[in-house]
Amino acid sequence: MTAGLKGWFFLLVMLLLAPHGNAQISPADSRLKNDLKTILEYETRLKAATTEEQADIRKALRQWENQTGQNAIEQSLANHLTQLTPQQSKLLWFWSNHFSVHAQKGRVRLMLASLESDAIAPRAESRFPDLLRHAALHPAMLIYLDNTQNRKNKTNENLAREILELHTLGVNGGYQQNDVLQLAAALTGIGIADLDKKNTHLLCQPPECIALNPYGTVLRPKAHATGPKTLLGKTYPDRDGLAILEMLNDLALHPSTAKRLSLKLSQYFLGDHPSASEVNNISESYLNSGGDLRQVLATIKSAQARMKPAESRLKDPFLFLTDAIRALRPEAFADQNINTRPIANALKNLGMPHFGRISPDGYPLISDAWNNNTTLLQRLQISRQIINQYPRIWPDSSGRTEFKELVDRIEPRLSPESAAAIREFKPRPAEWLTMALMTPEFMFH
Repeated sequence: MTAGLKGWFFLLVMLLLAPHGNAQISPADSRLKNDLKTILEYETRLKAATTEEQADIRKALRQWENQTGQNAIEQSLANHLTQLTPQQSKLLWFWSNHFSVHAQKGRVRLMLASLESDAIAPRAESRFPDLLRHAALHPAMLIYLDNTQNRKNKTNENLAREILELHTLGVNGGYQQNDVLQLAAALTGIGIADLDKKNTHLLCQPPECIALNPYGTVLRPKAHATGPKTLLGKTYPDRDGLAILEMLNDLALHPSTAKRLSLKLSQYFLGDHPSASEVNNISESYLNSGGDLRQVLATIKSAQARMKPAESRLKDPFLFLTDAIRALRPEAFADQNINTRPIANALKNLGMPHFGRISPDGYPLISDAWNNNTTLLQRLQISRQIINQYPRIWPDSSGRTEFKELVDRIEPRLSPESAAAIREFKPRPAEWLTMALMTPEFMFH
């Protein structure tokens, strides 16, 4: 054992010795419809209430919205940890991060579950044009990027700009300001059915409203800027106001989009600095398959097989924590409930709150973004907290009585050097597990 490794584990031990609601998965589409209905019920009560009663109703509405958002975050984490394989979870997180929204923006928190479970998850291995259409026009994205305020004679460019800059082409993808304006014009009048009470004259019911997806997104012709739109040199007639659908499809299949997505996927799955040839191979697979993400993933898997040894990279907090929780799960995993509130809090403390990125660019994919002077201490503290809260996270488990079994199960995953270094300190099972989570086998991928 080298002096450096000894010193590192000595630091861990000294820090270790220093003083120191179950989420359930349900169909997100039904949940979204019920939440929208609840909003309308609250608003109906507000109209009928006296001035004194309105304050209490508004307070109850805020509390309900906050709790609904917290439930959505915890349900998402439960889904990642209990319903998905590690690879499926990693892929879903990538696309949820690509179409990032912030839970605390307006009523986005009410739409989180539907965005991830209805729009993104079923298309994470489908065609990107379909994924883009469902995610970019989902109510959560419309609220987050202010498209509910985008109407003729009062254009809001936010969603159009981020579709071009973040979701498809990229900032250097070849678009100009006029392309932003034209895409924004195509997005005018697109909002959420029965949820625009500030502009009641714009509300409409089918068939006057044109439904764009199953999540409540509609095109209101009265609020739509009519006439042809020109994007990247191509003119779209915009019959019935639906040019946006063809525009999104063309953006999804643009070479700049293929290049940008291929670089992001390469950085996430292959390493911080993928070779130009690997990125080009993925981009060609994307374009040749018409944006078929299953074909793209097969190309990435082939590239991973050629990478020997793989680049060692620090995991981001989400991957670090979810991998740790899976390793610590009880043996009778399928029959166990999981309380993800401590996990959600841990992600906050690690600087990566779930659905908590304020800017729409998503969390960084480069491992260096998470490597700073406090990383080791933060992850040590969180690892110790996770071990201490084990019975709370797994309420149906036998708690600390399982720790010896967990040691026996996890130790083969460690390198001989890491296992030997931990054994040298003769730690109790709880301390052993905390140390194990801090080894390179858990910290890196």
